[in-house]
Amino acid sequence: MCDCLVMFAVLAASSALAADLERDLNSQYRGKVLALRYSFTGNSQDFDASGKPIDPKGFGPWTVYGRVRIKSIHLSSDNLEVKAARQLMEFKQGGLVPMNKSDARKSGVHQNVTLTLRLQTRVKDEAGAQAAWRKLFAVTPEEIVHSAPDFWRDYLADPDIAADDKTTHNPAIPTGVAQLGDKGVLAAQALQTPEPEFTELARKLQYQGSGIYGAFIDKDGEPERIIVVRPLGLGLDEVSIEAIRHWHFVPAIKDQKPVPFYMPVEISFNLN
Repeated sequence: MCDCLVMFAVLAASSALAADLERDLNSQYRGKVLALRYSFTGNSQDFDASGKPIDPKGFGPWTVYGRVRIKSIHLSSDNLEVKAARQLMEFKQGGLVPMNKSDARKSGVHQNVTLTLRLQTRVKDEAGAQAAWRKLFAVTPEEIVHSAPDFWRDYLADPDIAADDKTTHNPAIPTGVAQLGDKGVLAAQALQTPEPEFTELARKLQYQGSGIYGAFIDKDGEPERIIVVRPLGLGLDEVSIEAIRHWHFVPAIKDQKPVPFYMPVEISFNLN
């Protein structure tokens, strides 16, 4: 009988602790827009204790599937369950901002999603709750940068972009890489420039505009690295960068030799 009472007291204390930690998480994060560590495309996704997706159905563009607004959080001994609403991101008023709800509803993208982190051990304190939370979400500016695809990272890490002081990222050009305006350099010239396809989502939402991307072109005239300089959002940056990857150039020339070259590339999407 005494053993039963002890067990009951332990379970009650554990449930009370979980309830307190759940309340703290809801107080801190409910209603906030957060970056996911994985941009999954389904309406639900389970994760193992390390935060890796279990049997994912697919992943999509970071500006379509990478942000959510937290609706509710439930913490049990086995799972951390989060219900959220997707936040499509568009480039507007000089920065990436969540699309308004009425337009987002027209997108056809799953609006309500559920994330479930399967816990290996019971969460025992606030530090453990925060550690579990950060398996699913990028919380700090540094985590947000690293949660995004690599071609986004220069743009997101730019402190002036983060402070809303400017809208276009000016990348640092490595030593030995020529660029437009350099003395004695004949700029690289594009030979083949297949155009990106207008995404179904952007067409459905009547979304158009121009993005700028930085192309680092090697001595053979092939793009070896491409970064976001001024984005568009709604997945158009991904299709733009994928198109530029298939471009071919006459290499830049300096002192009668091919040299690596950096050039900005503007891609426009027009509904007409």
